[in-house]
Amino acid sequence: MRLLLSVFLLAGSLSAQPPAWKTVYFHDEDQAALQIDDISFSPPHCVIATGLRADKGNLKPVAVVSSDGGEKWTIVTLKDQPRSIFQFDATHAWILAEKGTYSSSDCGATWTRLSKREDLLRIYFTSPDDGFAVGLEMIFLQTHDGGKTWQKVTIADPPKANPERSALTTVTFAGNFGLVTGFHQPRRPDDFDLPDWMDPAEAKRRRQWPSLTFILQTIDAGKTWKSSAVSLLGKVSRVRVLSPTSGAILIEFDRSFEFPSEVYRLAQSAGKPSRMFRDKTLAATDVALFSDFNGLVAGYAPVGQLHQLPIPGKVRIQQTTDGGVTWTDMDLDYRAVAKRVILAYGSTGPVFAATDTGMILRLPRP
Repeated sequence: MRLLLSVFLLAGSLSAQPPAWKTVYFHDEDQAALQIDDISFSPPHCVIATGLRADKGNLKPVAVVSSDGGEKWTIVTLKDQPRSIFQFDATHAWILAEKGTYSSSDCGATWTRLSKREDLLRIYFTSPDDGFAVGLEMIFLQTHDGGKTWQKVTIADPPKANPERSALTTVTFAGNFGLVTGFHQPRRPDDFDLPDWMDPAEAKRRRQWPSLTFILQTIDAGKTWKSSAVSLLGKVSRVRVLSPTSGAILIEFDRSFEFPSEVYRLAQSAGKPSRMFRDKTLAATDVALFSDFNGLVAGYAPVGQLHQLPIPGKVRIQQTTDGGVTWTDMDLDYRAVAKRVILAYGSTGPVFAATDTGMILRLPRP
């Protein structure tokens, strides 16, 4: 009886274990490397990651695709270097690349070029036909034919800045609510053309200058847009929204700022956004938001005092289940190192994390 009771209790404790990250893809080949720059997931099974594969000095743009939720993977050669990817569902996916826009209807197995625009950075579709794209020099476009043709979006009182040093970099929607962000970075007297690692002492002395952050909002599914601008230290690199009053904004800092990144709650009825995450030992490069400000931050542990050094650090992913009050490190593959970690998830199903060093991990959603 005691033995049966012990087995029962052990089984119960095992079933109560929290979900854990599992490595489902790892590009580990001699004389070859894979840099993943973006990843998307469309429930229940379609996962597409995009980037560059270096094989004996030859760079090839590729997509790493799975049609069974990450159990099996295939490398698909692309014709153009990808910048970002978006999926509406498993039969509607788009890649923005250096020389155009491409679409796929078979979970990334084949791709067709739709347009030759070279100035787009991010895309978001609210239906298989209707979408918005943002890019260099404040470009803001919309399409009603799945990305074949694009028209300029009209903005009430658009931001005024030198387009040569400006860009719109994020676009996202939650129902009829849409949010676009971007920045203008004026040239500063202490601008330094060489990377930080070539002169670390000089890099540590340089200040983190503020940039002008643009915010465009719609509450009618993109029919009309209003703009605002605010001076911020750092740049907005990711926005996740669940509703007009529930969202997370990731800000990354360059140079030798005290914190490598911060995450803020989207402004609620009370007014200004409030900080929900920052950690000197974790350079966050992406954030996931599930409900009630519960979610994940993903990034890496900076190597040395300059978090912009081109040296991969240990991948770290933290979770919060109390709205960002406390954050807890999650167990990861010890081989996971990176300079960028990108998260992908849908309304249901698992969460995927891709590193710029060629690893993809999967977390079951409870």
